[in-house]
Amino acid sequence: MKISTNKRVGTGMFSRMNYQVQRGMKEILTIRDLSMRDWHEIKNFFNNQCAYCGIEDTGDSRNGLVPDHLIPAVDYGDYVIGNVIPACHGCNDRRGKKNWEPWLVANYPTQAEQRVAVVKEYLNKFPYDHHLNPIEKLSPLDQQEYEAILKEWNIILNRAKNLRDKLKEPN
Repeated sequence: MKISTNKRVGTGMFSRMNYQVQRGMKEILTIRDLSMRDWHEIKNFFNNQCAYCGIEDTGDSRNGLVPDHLIPAVDYGDYVIGNVIPACHGCNDRRGKKNWEPWLVANYPTQAEQRVAVVKEYLNKFPYDHHLNPIEKLSPLDQQEYEAILKEWNIILNRAKNLRDKLKEPN
């Protein structure tokens, strides 16, 4: 394995922090209304299997099924029945923000037709109305507050980077 001599190890701290805050701010605008009853109904619809690969649910929080957004939270996908399907940790991690259908077809071609049909049946049974920009639901004053929070975060992030740079300077 070739390792670049120019790349520094452990330098992603600020990008991870920024990603988490930006994602969190988007999630503020999403509806998070999935009850345990809804989650069990969703898993039952998919026969307690990963909607992508078909692995059985172990019931274990580390290895069992997890709720996967069909429309990701970063795209303002709500955490509600109709936008959440069961996925194993592996499929959930590998799919990331990719569109679910092309990803499923590319990764499980022999099972894709049947699995896509089941997901589409689920979507017909539990229709989901996705709002492309839920910030528009906020009043103009609340929209300004939301934008102000994002600006403040960028100021804080830059201050933290500057502080980190000072720590790197020789005494």
